[in-house]
Amino acid sequence: MIPAHEGPIHVTTPTRSRPPGVRAHHTALAIDSWRLQRVLLLTSPLATLLGLALTEPAATTDQALAEAQAQKLITRAEIVAAPATPGSRVLKDLVEATPTVTRSTLERRFLALVRRAGLPRPQTNVRLAGFEVDAAWPQQQVAVEIDGYAFHHSRRAFERDRRKDAALDALGWKPIRLTWKQIEDEPEAVAIRIARALGNRR
Repeated sequence: MIPAHEGPIHVTTPTRSRPPGVRAHHTALAIDSWRLQRVLLLTSPLATLLGLALTEPAATTDQALAEAQAQKLITRAEIVAAPATPGSRVLKDLVEATPTVTRSTLERRFLALVRRAGLPRPQTNVRLAGFEVDAAWPQQQVAVEIDGYAFHHSRRAFERDRRKDAALDALGWKPIRLTWKQIEDEPEAVAIRIARALGNRR
């Protein structure tokens, strides 16, 4: 969920043992909350996040939470339903601060914005350069990606998005990234940006 880094190895253990070379954290988690991965007994994604919330800075926990959601390891509902603990309070605060707009809702609002602005309707969910883009105008070679927080707020998503933009640019396309906040709060500016991109492309 977070990048590897140098330093002591942290482990969570249901016992009070302190193995050499690691930093042990005791937990009273029930055995059914653990997962067997090859030969290792691992905490569940929720338990892992709860542990991070207690030991790591908020920014690190936020990054791990976003990565876990992007990998579909955990859902918003599971976070909200977690038993009340200091760690769960941190996670719930982070979830509550995260917009709940879904990808489909974002796309519908974007298409409505395009329609209101009198712009040509784009093709949606198009495969380009080995990637799927949210909207595209093939003739003008303009592609739009609508970045929702839950789908793009993670290190892995950030790297993937940069690779996608570079691949499109190499093929002569103009990639445009829009956020849900821009679509909601700045529709006129978004429409002007797209209109100029379409008008400036041969």
